[in-house]
Amino acid sequence: VLLFLVSAYFYGFSMFDYILERRKLRVHDSVREVNARMGMVVANGALFSLVMKVPLLGMMFGPVMGSVGAVLAEYRERGGTRLPQRP
Repeated sequence: VLLFLVSAYFYGFSMFDYILERRKLRVHDSVREVNARMGMVVANGALFSLVMKVPLLGMMFGPVMGSVGAVLAEYRERGGTRLPQRP
């Protein structure tokens, strides 16, 4: 069980890292943001891990579902606001 939770954390971290990279956060700031949302990150990683267990369909849809889930979770966490755009 502990191994599953640790791997779920790192899977979720990789999904949320896409969003944090677009915000141009440094590694230290990115880790702080992820640890502040530990529940969302582990839940996202756990669902990703479970979807990846499905033969063939997991490989096709797992990464997309994990990435979209992370984006939607971050969007909801920010209150549905858009990210600031570059001028």
